[in-house]
Amino acid sequence: MRDIAQIKIVRMVLDIIMVIIGVLLGGKFGICTIATVLLSGPIIQATVSTVKKSKILKNIS
Repeated sequence: MRDIAQIKIVRMVLDIIMVIIGVLLGGKFGICTIATVLLSGPIIQATVSTVKKSKILKNIS
């Protein structure tokens, strides 16, 4: 379970770094950018967790 928690944190940190770099290079950001940074990590974490618990994945392995 620790690996899954790391996905959320790493994704959010990388997204924040990319937004900062984009702004430094002259790009713009808005509410959708902020929402994406805050939501993409938790959504990916939930998806990975669901797939790992899925019986479909167990049947494939």
